[in-house]
Amino acid sequence: MEKENSRRRFIKASGQALLLAPIASSLVGCSSTKPSAQYNEGLKMQPPGVVLNVRDFDAKGDGKTKDTLSIQQAIDRCYALGGGEVLFPGGNYLTGAIALKSNVILRLEKDATILGTPDFADYPVAQVRWEGKWRKGHVGLIYAFDAHNIGIIGLGKIVGDPSLVAGLTKNILCVIQHLLNQLDATIFALKIFQQATG
Repeated sequence: MEKENSRRRFIKASGQALLLAPIASSLVGCSSTKPSAQYNEGLKMQPPGVVLNVRDFDAKGDGKTKDTLSIQQAIDRCYALGGGEVLFPGGNYLTGAIALKSNVILRLEKDATILGTPDFADYPVAQVRWEGKWRKGHVGLIYAFDAHNIGIIGLGKIVGDPSLVAGLTKNILCVIQHLLNQLDATIFALKIFQQATG
């Protein structure tokens, strides 16, 4: 039994290290801000059909008002129109869980930050994959089910709330847990942070 647990721990740690390597390099400024040729060849996304600004859906971006409904409406409308980009101009967008849909890209401008709320009620319970098993659990800050051609791009930030998840590694995995399960998901030139606990 102990041998099996050691193997599981090794596989889990190895997988997390592989997932975090590109993100860690962007956190220290080591990654390029331009897509490589290899990246462009593997990218299946089409040029955006529409560009919808979350502010046009009444998102405040003040860091105090919960913008979850406005952001989700922009994503849903973009999906209904055949796909494209949902644009986050500069601001601090406080939100609970948001669901990406097929052919939708979130574009965070340089001064745009998506802030996770500290309330568990803002993260619905669903069947999630955790440590290789499907079980009920809270979805991540940004998640997708049965979606393709999705992505998060730009020079903005995603900041999780430390009261929900302890530690940088777990927070990054929480934010992108379902995106990594999608074969054609893209996360590029984005910085993901853990808020300092004080």
